[in-house]
Amino acid sequence: MLKFLLLASVTIFANDKSICGQEDNRIPSRLERVGRMVESLTSYSPCTATLIGKNCLVSAGHCKMTDNWLTEFNTPESHPVTGRLIHSKKEDIYELDKIYGHEDNGPGNDWLVYSVKNNKLTMKAPGDLYGFYNIAKRAPKAGDQIQIAGYGRDYDEKEKERNFAQQVSFGPILNFVSNQTKIIHRADTLGGNSGSSIVDVISQKIIGIHSHGGCWGDLNGNKGTSIYGNVLFQNAIKACLDANKKGE
Repeated sequence: MLKFLLLASVTIFANDKSICGQEDNRIPSRLERVGRMVESLTSYSPCTATLIGKNCLVSAGHCKMTDNWLTEFNTPESHPVTGRLIHSKKEDIYELDKIYGHEDNGPGNDWLVYSVKNNKLTMKAPGDLYGFYNIAKRAPKAGDQIQIAGYGRDYDEKEKERNFAQQVSFGPILNFVSNQTKIIHRADTLGGNSGSSIVDVISQKIIGIHSHGGCWGDLNGNKGTSIYGNVLFQNAIKACLDANKKGE
């Protein structure tokens, strides 16, 4: 599974993302369905978003930037000396189209659904080129193994090319607080991972959105928002996907 994943094709709004243990277990990945949100091509501090349809993406509500942010795919490694992110080629950059809903009220209610326009050069929708994840319909549960891919900061001076470049981490769900739609997990993240989808390893479906840190000590975990049980989040996803179908 791990080998397969590796081969698959603004401001940092929250600096409290955290590593769950003594070592950072994130590894470089090339998951084409996972995009990087930036305010502009002069911005070098990202969030993360994930394709769930031809033009539809999900992220964290606190990642909502101006009304004209960009989403990049096929992102290169960062500069090996400075660690500054390097933007994607123009044919892999997409402009914002519409926001279908967002909330920014902490773990359990921090989500964003939006769509992007077709690329100006290729005239293609990103989901047609890179694929997309489906949404899980079941509730998360403790012990489920998850993966989180995104564009978190990397402080290792020997790995500057990984800073704000795509990496993936794995870990278990510690708890799902159903009445708060809050997921607590032990996958490694750092600032820039905000908005990363929480993906069930077995089904490869999205169960939620990562948004906050808290992985200090053996009993604590990072936090996010479940799609299951969150009616407003579900309705926004449906509205975006329905609009995609009408546009086919």
